[in-house]
Amino acid sequence: MARLKLGGGWETISGPRLGGAHGSVDDAASYSIKGQFSGATVFVTGASGYIGSVVLEQLLRTTDVGAVYLLMRARRGTDPQDRVKQLLGSSLFHLVRDRPSVVAKVKAVQGDIQQPGLGLSAADRNRLSRTVNFIVHCAADIRLEPSIQETLQANFEGSRSVLELAASCAHLRSLVHVSSCFVNVNRPRSSVVAEQLYPLKFGEQVVDAEDVAHELMSLPSGDADMRATVYMKRWRFPNTYTLGKHLTEHLVAKYQSRLQLPVAIVRPSLVSAIAGAPFPGYAGNWAGCIGAGAAMAIGLFDCLGSVASHPLGVWDIVPADLVGSAIIASAAAVASGAAAAISRATGSGLSYRGGRASGGGSAVPHALTHEQRGGGSAVAGSTATAACGGGGGAGGGGSGGAAGGRWLRSGKVYFPGGCASISEDTAMSGSRGSCFASDGSASDAGDASPRGLGLGGSPAALPGRVGSAGAAAAAAAAAAAAAAGGGGRVLLIVHAATSSTYPLTLMEGWNYNLEFFAAHPPPFSITPGCLPRMTDAFTPHDGRVMACRTWTGWKVWLICSLLRMFGKQREAHKLEVGFDTFCVHNNSKTDRDLTFSTRALVELEARLAPAERRDFLLVWRPMPEGCSEAVRAGALAAVGGDMCWRRYCHTQMAGIYRMLYHASPPAVAPMRYAVGGGGLPADLARAAADAAEAVASGDARAKKQLPASLVNHVVCHDFVCIR
Repeated sequence: MARLKLGGGWETISGPRLGGAHGSVDDAASYSIKGQFSGATVFVTGASGYIGSVVLEQLLRTTDVGAVYLLMRARRGTDPQDRVKQLLGSSLFHLVRDRPSVVAKVKAVQGDIQQPGLGLSAADRNRLSRTVNFIVHCAADIRLEPSIQETLQANFEGSRSVLELAASCAHLRSLVHVSSCFVNVNRPRSSVVAEQLYPLKFGEQVVDAEDVAHELMSLPSGDADMRATVYMKRWRFPNTYTLGKHLTEHLVAKYQSRLQLPVAIVRPSLVSAIAGAPFPGYAGNWAGCIGAGAAMAIGLFDCLGSVASHPLGVWDIVPADLVGSAIIASAAAVASGAAAAISRATGSGLSYRGGRASGGGSAVPHALTHEQRGGGSAVAGSTATAACGGGGGAGGGGSGGAAGGRWLRSGKVYFPGGCASISEDTAMSGSRGSCFASDGSASDAGDASPRGLGLGGSPAALPGRVGSAGAAAAAAAAAAAAAAGGGGRVLLIVHAATSSTYPLTLMEGWNYNLEFFAAHPPPFSITPGCLPRMTDAFTPHDGRVMACRTWTGWKVWLICSLLRMFGKQREAHKLEVGFDTFCVHNNSKTDRDLTFSTRALVELEARLAPAERRDFLLVWRPMPEGCSEAVRAGALAAVGGDMCWRRYCHTQMAGIYRMLYHASPPAVAPMRYAVGGGGLPADLARAAADAAEAVASGDARAKKQLPASLVNHVVCHDFVCIR
């Protein structure tokens, strides 16, 4: 009988290296996005949201995908397929919406991530299980401060439903869970956050994330919020969103290890406007830096004292098209098998252990089983292990299967020394073995400990709280495949971020936006006059921030009252919601100045087929690596000799201007790159500058003649409103 490989196949990294330009790349571990997605069937959640829609557009435009199923709710009497038509008719899809053969690939599946089993009908679930090759899970409740049960229901339980669907897919090649860089916002200020899992602890005891979520979901709503506040204070999470997403990542890691699912976690930072194709400046929602730019435009920042963050703190914003490319590339890398090489090279996906990444002997950083003190029973092995007749640990310390004990249904079993979460078809074994804490030590974990205790010389396997015979069968099949292949699958974690490749500070972003407002004064602002430039001498002060917020709140109330008097209820509601969102985001508790490591992202870029790199921009840099002299000259022409961030921020503000005022700002003549500068031939530099001017003027023919890498790698100052 097959037995699930304990430890999830993670390997100990003795000396991680940075790939790409900084290390060698094994050609055998390269991958092709277009090759992996050709003819494939993809299931996407959250496609009506910003990130999900960008992923969908890129799939349709850059790959020959076979079919794409979108999880859609029936909203306000609108049929899900009609919502898909509305989505594909938006300006984001202007390059593909007039191609019937492409549009026909997209089909709606009615469901909801907040419903059990995603709210799928039996027929839809069966169809997805038989046909889906890739799952991209983008759906989430992105509100920062909902009640803890609301965020867990959508993000934690919704992800569980996606994972269970993935376990039932007969031809699954990869699942990408879209998370956030800020799941680890609780790291010490100015830390470098690795592409790894960070455990939660009570003192030295590692905490089971699923137990925390289960507790919070089981309490009355008011008690759950109070308990969540205690956890947020203890673990330094600024809001329920980041706590819930952190817990969710560990749920994903548990399922990946237990069922050997092909999984990648992609963590975007602050997702901003699109930098390149399908057109620069497109912004799909008001979250993050897009909302901050809008707040500056309409006057919610009424003075420098209203800013809650430090000027030299890292402002890690990332263009949305880079995020979409990172998600698609991660899916392809996992499907091709390149993820294992990326993990070996970078340490991505391992468990963080206070300065070292643990692998090999440690399954995941969470305790999931507990041994009874005083010579009683122990939960032995995972759901799959028990179902396949293997109840003990890797060392064989326990007898497994039905013969080793009695079968129990899903639920909690309480022992004198703690409680064990068990799933359907999990066996209780009467054997005992050595106790191992989840950090790999053999020390006693203490009474009622949340640390994982294993049997027979190996850390414990990972039983799921919710299981099924289908999941057990999937685990058995995965274990057999892993054994045949000589090892288990890795969990790939990728940061889609810019702070470690081309960092931007808050001060720079603020001042670049002011430059845009100087050229294009907003037609409406609740604060007259111009905001001052920010310098590194500025120091935020919570008292001043609160005073400014109170004064601005009175202005918002007065303006909303006047708007309602004139029948502008919708505009008044938008302004009120915008102010409330501004108050949540502009807060010193989220000012952590974190740098997010992108070693796996750089390795993804290095291993991608060279012919595809121009279509999938992954790493944000001042200049594309390995580009031709013509492209380099064009890039310099497009940014006018300035840093890319300045040009990008101006372009993003143009997109925000369009969203706010439903009009495009007048086109600005691009700054010409100095002819002959930088050691380039004068004729080449002049031709590149002329091409950049043609792009900025909206000359569609000239734009089509430009190298694709110029359009995709460089933000062109193109303010043409595409409808």
